[in-house]
Amino acid sequence: MGDITVSGGGSTAVATGELLEHAAGLRRLSVSIDDWQRALRSAPVLPPGRLAPQWMPGDPEPYLLEAGAALHRAAELSSELSGALDRAAENYGWVERTAAGLTEAGGAAIGWATGTFAPLVLLWLLGPAFSAGTGFALSTLVTGSPAASWHNLSSWISRQRGVLSDPAFVAFVRVFVSSVDDTMLGAVGVPLPATLAVDDRGLRWFGVRGAARTVIGLAGPSALKETPVTVRQVPAGDAPTAAEPPHGFTDLADRIPPGGRDAPQLRIEKYETPGTTPRWVVYCGGTIDTGLTPAGEPWDDTSNIHGIAELDAGSVRATLQAMRDAGIKPGDPVLAVGYSQGGIVATDVVRQGGFTNAGLVTFGSPTGQMVVPAGVPNVAVEIREDIVPALGGEPREADRGGLDRILVRRSIYDEHPPPTDEVVPAHNIRNYRETAAIMDASGEERVTGMRETIADFARGEQTSVTLWRADRVEGRRAGAEQATPPPA
Repeated sequence: MGDITVSGGGSTAVATGELLEHAAGLRRLSVSIDDWQRALRSAPVLPPGRLAPQWMPGDPEPYLLEAGAALHRAAELSSELSGALDRAAENYGWVERTAAGLTEAGGAAIGWATGTFAPLVLLWLLGPAFSAGTGFALSTLVTGSPAASWHNLSSWISRQRGVLSDPAFVAFVRVFVSSVDDTMLGAVGVPLPATLAVDDRGLRWFGVRGAARTVIGLAGPSALKETPVTVRQVPAGDAPTAAEPPHGFTDLADRIPPGGRDAPQLRIEKYETPGTTPRWVVYCGGTIDTGLTPAGEPWDDTSNIHGIAELDAGSVRATLQAMRDAGIKPGDPVLAVGYSQGGIVATDVVRQGGFTNAGLVTFGSPTGQMVVPAGVPNVAVEIREDIVPALGGEPREADRGGLDRILVRRSIYDEHPPPTDEVVPAHNIRNYRETAAIMDASGEERVTGMRETIADFARGEQTSVTLWRADRVEGRRAGAEQATPPPA
C-alpha cells in the first residue's frame, strides 16, 4: 500500500511506484558500471617490458578483458531496460489519457442527453421513487412510527458510507461533475455540437466554471451569496515565531493550519536576506463550515463554489488581504500551499494575486479545471479514494495545460477497508501527510525537481511566522465595520 503514481510536469509519461523503483535501480547500476569501467581502463593492459599480448598463467589481463566485456554487455542491457521502462511509462500515460478523454466525452454526451430528455428521465425515476415510498410506508406499518423508519433508513445509509471511498464511485463523481454543465445546456435546448464546443473540452465559455456560476445564481437570495470579510493577525500560541525552512512536501503538509472554530486559517512565513527581496510561503487550510448559507466562517461552501466558479470567494479575498497586511508586495516571490479548499485559495492567489509565482502545491483539492498560469511549478496531490478532489471535475487535458501540472496520486485502501467512523476518511489530512513523506522519499525526477525547488526557495538569514484569522461580516453590520468588500 502507498505506491504513488506521477503524471504531467511537461512529460507524457505516467510512472508508478514500481516503475520508479526499477528506474532508480537502473540509474544506480548505470553509475556503478561507469565507475567500474573507468577502474578497468586505468589498469595496465600489458605487464611492463612485454611487447605483445602474450600473457602468462596468472596474469590479470585476460580477466580484466573478460570483465570489461561483461560490463559492456551489462551497460547495453541497462540501457535497453531503461528504454523499455520509459516506453512503458509513455504507453501507460497514453492509455490513461485516452481512457480519460473517452470517459469525459462519453460523460458529456450522457449529460447532454439527460438534460435534453429530462422529462422522460424524471418520468423514468417515478418508478423507483414510488417503490421507495411504498417501502417506507410498509416499514412504518411494521415499526409503528415514521421516526423509527427514518432512523432505520439513516442507519442503513450510514453503514453504506464506505461507497464514498470507493475509487470507482469517486471516478463516477468526477465524470458527473464534469458533465453537469452539459446537462444544463442540454436542458435549455443547446445542440450537442454547440454544447461540446463551449464546455471544458472546447472554448471553456461554460464548463464547470459556468455550471458553478449558474448554481450560485439559482441558489436564492441568501444561499451561496458572498459577504464582506474581516482579517486579523492572531497570536501564534505554541507555534514558533521563526520558521525552519521547509525541505520538502512533508514540511509543507505539516504546516497547513488545521482549522476549527475561531482558529487561524492561514499561516504566512517570511524568509529574508538583507539587500534582497523577501520570499514568502503562504499556507491555506481546508473547509471549516459545510453550510450553504454563509455565516461567520469564510472557509465555507459558499467560498468553495465561488472559487470553482472563479469568482472572488471570501476565503480568497481574506487571504489576499492577510498577505498584504503581512507585508507582501506586488511582485514578491510567493510559494502558495493549500489543503482542500485551501488549494482553491492557493490557486486563486497564483492566478490573480499579482505576485511572482514561485510555485503551487495542493493537497486533496478540487482544482482539476482551474487555470494556472503557464510556467508556474505546480504539484497536485490526490488520494484515489478521496471524493473531494473529484468535486472539481476531470483534470484539464494535456493540450489545455494539463501537462503543466505534476499530478501525484496514491491509493490507501487497497489492503484494508476504509474506517467507518468518518464520512470521507480518505480526505483526512493525515493521509496527505503520509503521501507527502512518500513523495519526499521518491527518486522520481519530477517529484525530486519540485522538492529541490521548495528547499531552494525557502531560505534566508531572517525568518518569521504569522498566523491569520478571517471572519465574515453579517449583513446588518457590514456597513459599520472595516472589511474587505466583495467585488462590485
